[in-house]
Amino acid sequence: MGKIIEWLFYVLLFSFVLPSGSIIGIPVKILLVLGIFGCIAVEMLRQNKIVVDRYTIRLIEIVVIMILWGILSIAGGYTPGLKTFLKSFFSLISVIIIALLCFKNKWVDIDRAIKVLWMAVIFYVGLKILIEMALIVHVVSYDAVGVIFEKLLNAEWMSLEFKMGPITCYRITTSNDTIPLILMSIELACGKKSISRKFALIAVMAAYSMIVYSRVVIVQFLAMALIGIFYYFKKEGLTYKNMLIILSGIICVLLAVAFLFLYKDGKIIENVSGALEYRFSGTQVEASDGVRNDQFEHLYEGFLESPFIGHGLGSYVKDFIRSESNPHSYELEYMSYMYQFGVIGFFLIIGGLIYTFFEISVKWCKDNIAKIILLLNFVIWLIKPFFNPGFMSSSSGMTIVTFALLALYYTKLKDDNRVKEIKS
Repeated sequence: MGKIIEWLFYVLLFSFVLPSGSIIGIPVKILLVLGIFGCIAVEMLRQNKIVVDRYTIRLIEIVVIMILWGILSIAGGYTPGLKTFLKSFFSLISVIIIALLCFKNKWVDIDRAIKVLWMAVIFYVGLKILIEMALIVHVVSYDAVGVIFEKLLNAEWMSLEFKMGPITCYRITTSNDTIPLILMSIELACGKKSISRKFALIAVMAAYSMIVYSRVVIVQFLAMALIGIFYYFKKEGLTYKNMLIILSGIICVLLAVAFLFLYKDGKIIENVSGALEYRFSGTQVEASDGVRNDQFEHLYEGFLESPFIGHGLGSYVKDFIRSESNPHSYELEYMSYMYQFGVIGFFLIIGGLIYTFFEISVKWCKDNIAKIILLLNFVIWLIKPFFNPGFMSSSSGMTIVTFALLALYYTKLKDDNRVKEIKS
């Protein structure tokens, strides 16, 4: 049964990096989660027990607190969004508990799991780049891509057109866009490839970030690229002066490439910076930020009405709904949790989750460089709910699982290197 759990876990990893569609109307991810839990139950009955670590126990305690808060919400007479909220919560918790049980009971080989993640990332990033190129040269239409994602893959996606010099590019954003950048950024800083391959990886990260076209992802890429190159130069023994000279040369090369490919009407600076400027300060950005300001005013006023225990799980401001299907979901996600849980519930539930995630994402890692990269990516993941929803989702949970896998993997590499040094 352990082998079945192992391979189902690998398929689960692959399905979360890639949009995986549905079977008889049920999302593949849900079927895999239920299948793994079923196999774990059978294994528990067969062995009379399974090993559970303190992190899993803590998450189960948070589940109990969430259920109690749900009962409190029902007692308070406010339950409109309780079902959809609990569904989102269990989507987040389920994949993390599965991963923790698999790690603790050694049902999963960490090296193999990392290889599966890389296979999925390479396929997914390559697919996005191919779709982007096909859209740019008009081999496929925008509507056709929408049909593929929404009808065939049952995946939510966002897109818009933006100018990159004389080229019309397209944004392709899905819920799982963070995982590829996390893997590529830690490989950039900790991998042992040549400088040419490092810069090839940066080019892929840059292309991927512009296709996703998220402000957070673009900033994440820029930070990870600079830090990754810094650590590579440091390992090579370069002085800060030499680093500055090489980076200056790189900037000149990038400007030359931009001049060759994006030059139009003598406005090279405008064409190079136009796409980024549009994303960070365009009219659409101003409109969406205006909505966030309105959300803050309504949610904050509601929070002051019940600051300690909140208005109940799944509650929302009745005269300010962002989504008809998930009315409790707002861009200002943390603020919406303060409105729902109050200070006490936010501290116990959200605070408890974040601290547990930090422990299994960052504190597990014993390799110093890998730990820094994981910490920075974790902080970026933690910042997102200030501006965009998605904290309580299975995709968010799988991001934490990715962090945990990388922490275990690089710790194992460091331990293996120590053993080799001792033997030599």
